[in-house]
Formats: sequence, structure tokens, C-alpha cells
Amino acid sequence: MQIPDTITRYIPPNTEQKKANGSVVGKDDFLKLLVTQLRYQDPENPVDNKEFTAQLAQFSSLEQMQQISEGFAQMKAILEEQGKFSLLQAVGKTARGIGDSLISDASGQRGLFKLDGDAAATSVAITDSAGTVVRTIDLGRLSAGEHPFTWDGTLAGGAGAPPGTYHFTVTALDGSGKAVPSTSYMEGPVTGVSLGDTPTAYIAGIPVPFSQIALWKGGGNP
Repeated sequence: MQIPDTITRYIPPNTEQKKANGSVVGKDDFLKLLVTQLRYQDPENPVDNKEFTAQLAQFSSLEQMQQISEGFAQMKAILEEQGKFSLLQAVGKTARGIGDSLISDASGQRGLFKLDGDAAATSVAITDSAGTVVRTIDLGRLSAGEHPFTWDGTLAGGAGAPPGTYHFTVTALDGSGKAVPSTSYMEGPVTGVSLGDTPTAYIAGIPVPFSQIALWKGGGNP
């Protein structure tokens, strides 16, 4: 019984070559086929020693590559977990995240935004959780750069706003009436951390993904 030479070429896992039943030809299959080839080889025309040695060397090399690949995958998983746990050090630090939520403190509700250019007219609309505008603050002419502001928590009619989370939207126009791009930020102490699939910091209790943290006050990362 002559076994085709092609079956002695080891195909590592994750390649596209399949067996007849659709499964991948792996190292165990390779060894079985190699033993079968030796068992049923033609005594008058045995497998060439050099070819046989080359096949074994190929198998050994690919086996080592697979083990190295598996080792790197395990190391990557460990480092990712360690990286997540290091984020716990963020608790207590002051962070600036991209977002439009207002942060409450003793002075009122604070917000921060950055203008990409000079604005001849700037206003901030305060909205409640339903998206309803409850107050508009006129900030007038502003130059390019960062601008903090504070809302005293009163509604348009002067009454106090009910407790809740409020957001802000910046409208800025240049001298010709064209919109000036802006970026909204929320800045405050990190009160907690979530280490799920999307690691998240809680800035004054408001969730912000770590990928959206633009600045850590005091320098450095958690």
C-alpha cells in the first residue's frame, strides 16, 4: 500500500486546509499518517531517509511555532488583565473626559469646552435628562481655546432646577456667522472604576470610558 507523500506535510491549526469531513488536519493527524506511511511502505522502495528527516524537522519546527504562539497569547491575556487592574489606581484622581454632562460641586454645575477658533458669539444651552432646554447662558465673544463655565442651577424663570443629571450644548459663531467647532469636556474626581469589556471611569459618578479620558490632572496615567 503506497501512501501519497502529500499527507506527510503537517498543516498547523488555523490554516485553511481541511480533511474530507471538514475538520482541520492537525499535529495528531500528521503523526498518525506518518506512522501509517512507515507501516505500509514498499520494502523495495522505502521512504528516503533525507525526506523522512526533513518531514520530522518540519513537524518539529511547526510544533515549536505553535507552542510559542500559544505562549504569546497567554502572556497577552495576562498583561491585559494586569493593565485593567492598574486602572484601579485612577480612583481619587482628577480626570477630564470627553462628554457633555455637568459636574456638581459647591459652586454649582460646572462645564468645560474648547473652541477650535475665535467666536464672535457663544452660548451654552443647559438640557435635562429628557433633552429639554431649561436654561441658556450667553457667554458672548470668546477666543479659541478652553473655557470653563458655571451654571447656578436655576431655570429660565429663576426657580431652582430639580435634582438630576444635566447636559450642555455649545453654540459658537464666528464674525461671518459660521459655526465654530467645539469639544465638550467633563472634569472632576474619579469616584469609581468598572473593569468590564469596556473599562470605565466614573467622573463624579458619571461613567466615561477610559478611551475618552483626555487628561489626568497632575500628570501621568493611572
